[in-house]
Amino acid sequence: MKVRLVTCAGVVTELEHRLLGNPNIEGIALRYGFFYGPGTWFTPDGDVALQVRQQQFPIVGNGEGVWSWLHIEDAAIATVAAPGKAILEFI
Repeated sequence: MKVRLVTCAGVVTELEHRLLGNPNIEGIALRYGFFYGPGTWFTPDGDVALQVRQQQFPIVGNGEGVWSWLHIEDAAIATVAAPGKAILEFI
């Protein structure tokens, strides 16, 4: 029996390909990354800042990881603008 490992990223990618590859459906795929700004965990008074100050925020490996950041207000603007754009590829 062959076992196939399924990841969350793999499922999302498959859904995006099915959506964007279907000629009967118009679709847009927005990949936001990590939000920062008001109301998120990543603010000076947010949960992550507290963890860092208390030296409880984990550092994975040698600490050279890269995260994709997006301000919460920029995400809102992109979400509102996206349906009005003729986009035929991934954003």
